[in-house]
Amino acid sequence: MNYLSLGANKLTGTLPEALGSCQSLKFINLFNNTISGTIPSTFVNLVHLNTMLLHNNNLSGSIPANLGNLVGLVELNLRNLQLGGTFPDIGNLVNLTSINFENNQVSGSIPSNIGNLVKLVDLYIQNNLISGSLPQEIGFLSNLQNLNISTNKLSGLIPESIVNLKHLLQLDFSYNQFESTVPDKIVTITNLTTINFSHSGLLGTIPQSVGKLARLQILNLKNNSLNGTIPQSIIYLTELITLDLSSNQLSGTILQNLNNLYNLVNLDLSINKISGTIPKNCTKMGLKYLDLSSNLISGPIPDDINNLEVLTYLSLSHNQLYGTIPLTIGNMYPLIELDLSSNSELSGTIPESIVSLNSLKKLDLSSSKLSGAIPQNIGNMVNLITLNLGHNRIDGAIPQTIVNLVHLKTLDLSFNQISGVIPANIEAFVDLNFLTLGHNQLNGIIPVNIGYLKSLTYWNSGYNYISGSIPETIGVLTSLNYLDLSHNLLDGTIPDIIQNLPFSWIDISSNRLTGTIPTISLLQMKTNLYYLSYPTNETTPSIPSYSSLSCGIVLYDCDC
Repeated sequence: MNYLSLGANKLTGTLPEALGSCQSLKFINLFNNTISGTIPSTFVNLVHLNTMLLHNNNLSGSIPANLGNLVGLVELNLRNLQLGGTFPDIGNLVNLTSINFENNQVSGSIPSNIGNLVKLVDLYIQNNLISGSLPQEIGFLSNLQNLNISTNKLSGLIPESIVNLKHLLQLDFSYNQFESTVPDKIVTITNLTTINFSHSGLLGTIPQSVGKLARLQILNLKNNSLNGTIPQSIIYLTELITLDLSSNQLSGTILQNLNNLYNLVNLDLSINKISGTIPKNCTKMGLKYLDLSSNLISGPIPDDINNLEVLTYLSLSHNQLYGTIPLTIGNMYPLIELDLSSNSELSGTIPESIVSLNSLKKLDLSSSKLSGAIPQNIGNMVNLITLNLGHNRIDGAIPQTIVNLVHLKTLDLSFNQISGVIPANIEAFVDLNFLTLGHNQLNGIIPVNIGYLKSLTYWNSGYNYISGSIPETIGVLTSLNYLDLSHNLLDGTIPDIIQNLPFSWIDISSNRLTGTIPTISLLQMKTNLYYLSYPTNETTPSIPSYSSLSCGIVLYDCDC
């Protein structure tokens, strides 16, 4: 037998040792089964084997130490297994064109004799525990087209010899621990289509001549310590689809001619020190994803931002933008996420046109100087999951249509000047788990049907003018662990049923409550309670001793 192909056949059990006796075997294909156990050591006797495909099984143990005996091997695929042990000595496998150890637990270092594998085209060893430095001999692999060593523990310098890999198409060194600059001569690998150095410990600057990589489609350098400015030559990368330079220390301004990148779909420059304004021609691109957040960008939001007509994600948060939100933003119908938060000089009203964005799942306009009322037809945005308008100057009542947002999980209207009552039919928010209405001018009562919000974990309506009693239905909010109803006009007694709720924080101080304080379950307090406050009420305590609590700090505050 010289050919064995049983891939994707739902095979179970282990690999038989006897298979190693089939010395005429040239091809083994057992991928996509549920075979377990180890790779038999007898496999190293298969000296005529040229293809071994064992990927996508439940094999464990180590890669056989004498794998290097299989000198005729051309393709070796051991990806998506549970293999451990050290990186095998494969320097004798000079006929190999493809190695794949992806998604295992292989440790140790890459041997320097890997440079002997001059026929190698594909090297995939990502998602392992490989450490040490990348050997200079990697530069001898002159036929290499795909090199992926991501998500390991590699350290040290990136060897200059990688610039000898002239046929390289995809280069992924992401999620490692290098302390290195990007080799300047990497720009001579002109066939590159993908460079991913994200989370890899890069220092220094981006090579100024990066624009020579005319075939580049993905450039990902995020989450490093790169400084300096964005090279002007990037505008010549006209095949670029994704440009991610986020989470670095880049300065300067956004390139004025970015619209030259007419194939660009994803642009992320967030979490840098980029200043200046948003270029006008930036709105003339075919972007689907644009993140400029957490920079020093100033000026207004371009009025023609709606020209980004296929954009699904837009974040300009944590900048120094001023002016108003353009009315035209309501024409950006494909948007799924919109975040303009933490621009302290962004003012004016929330444009009514924004309610036309009925594909939107996240809207964050918090921490600015927005004023006026919440748009009356906010309920048209029926796909919203997150709505954050907190820390503004918004006034008026909460629109009744807001209860149409039945998919909401987060609603934050805190620190505004909102008046009126909590919507009576609040039970529509069946998925809500974060509700904060604190520090407003709300009045009226807490709706009895608050008890329908079974997913609620965080509720803050403190610092308002809410009156009436705390409804008994609060006791069925069995996921609630944070409750702040302090500084209101609540009266009546505290419902006994709250003693069964898994609080880590409860503050109902500064109200007009009377009667006794319910005994919070000692078991709950041992595991959860951090803060308990009842002062400035007319309540009588009935609280167990804290001497046996194991939760660390319990801050108890009671004027009684």
